[in-house]
Amino acid sequence: MVLDTAARTGELCSCGIADLAPDLSWVKLHRNPQAAPAGRPVTEVWPLTSITQAALQNWLPVRAVLTAGLQGSARMLLVAHGHGNYRRGTPLGRKGLIDSYRAQVQQLKTVVSSHGGKGWELPEGIEQLRRGVLEARVADGDPTAQGQSWEPTVVINPLPDHAEQEAKRTASVFAATAKAVETYRQTRLEVDDETHPRVLRARQDLRKTVRTAWAHSDHQGTLKLLRQAGLPSEDLAAAGYGEAPLQVLEHS
Repeated sequence: MVLDTAARTGELCSCGIADLAPDLSWVKLHRNPQAAPAGRPVTEVWPLTSITQAALQNWLPVRAVLTAGLQGSARMLLVAHGHGNYRRGTPLGRKGLIDSYRAQVQQLKTVVSSHGGKGWELPEGIEQLRRGVLEARVADGDPTAQGQSWEPTVVINPLPDHAEQEAKRTASVFAATAKAVETYRQTRLEVDDETHPRVLRARQDLRKTVRTAWAHSDHQGTLKLLRQAGLPSEDLAAAGYGEAPLQVLEHS
């Protein structure tokens, strides 16, 4: 996530389960005022690479085990394994995240060295890694990474003078999502084949619009929109909401 977004430690620690897109392809970052232009707190929605998505898919089941015994909600994405002074399943603070990163970097370095590896090294601190990402992007002079523009896909500004513009944009996105639901339902009625190109295209368009609707609102509002648009619960996976993400959201 640092490589994809150049997120600060505090921003990573404040990232919750609800800040992940239904298909894990985007993440919302609540930028700290000092990290935002002119000190304005903004929410940025960043695309995540396929490698980061795979890492999240591997992490969520582990996280589910760690948080299983907690009383109440479990909202944060990063939680403690229970080592040292950190209680199992509790949100990981900045110091805990820094300690965890350093320990893992040292462990990886030891493993690589024991196999004769040379010249392989990660920065010892997350902030060094973040700054290295920014410096590398500037040095390369290439704003793209794996075919994606290295910038937020959506930026939400909470200031009052932006409220009307944000509301209009959200309404437009919701209308497009409702239309995509209807197109998907109608296509499946006309073509009784889930592998037909028309159905696959309609499903892909549905996932894209659902992801954008989530980016401009939240999971609760997006799921309510899908229900009102007539998407059956058994078809939520087609919209990107698989069983595992829904269970994690419910627990959070």
